[in-house]
Amino acid sequence: MKKLLTMLIGLLMVCSIGNTAVRPAIINSVTTVATVTTISAVVAAANNSRKDLILINVSDHIIWINRGADAVATASIPLAASTGTYTMDADNLYLGDIEALSNVTAKKLVIIEGY
Repeated sequence: MKKLLTMLIGLLMVCSIGNTAVRPAIINSVTTVATVTTISAVVAAANNSRKDLILINVSDHIIWINRGADAVATASIPLAASTGTYTMDADNLYLGDIEALSNVTAKKLVIIEGY
């Protein structure tokens, strides 16, 4: 009985360790700057190799982003003016298209994508 109990405890420990989230190593990173307009458009194309994504609003107006669909002012994820940031990593990673929209044309969004 003692031997069986020891084996079960060992198995539980292995299962617990096996369920621990392992963060993927980022081997490469690409930085781009997108010009965001008043029409929603893809600023980061779908990428099955994506391991993280950082979006930084470097403009003087709010930029809205959305995952997999048109960005809509006041109904999408807002990035505040002057360094509003949205980060995706292993906990909330989305591999599809990211779209952005501004209520003022020609605003800049920095995109840093790790893969």
